[in-house]
Amino acid sequence: MILSDVNRYLRDRGRANTSDIALHFGIAPTAVEGMLQTLQERGRVRALPTQTSPCGTSCCNCSSSACASQMWEAIKKH
Repeated sequence: MILSDVNRYLRDRGRANTSDIALHFGIAPTAVEGMLQTLQERGRVRALPTQTSPCGTSCCNCSSSACASQMWEAIKKH
């Protein structure tokens, strides 16, 4: 898998969190994080602000992997 695969995945979906991307490609979230950082530096994706849950933390302490990972968004090129 290469950066263009991750970039295409995000473009197709619009938004996804690190855990979902890692699961889709069958790799560790830490590997995806490095790729996303590179794509962010190149202006292809951006990290979305962390949402605060009702309890006042960035993680809602549920069993969902979505709570514990950064959400990313593809940047539309005009």
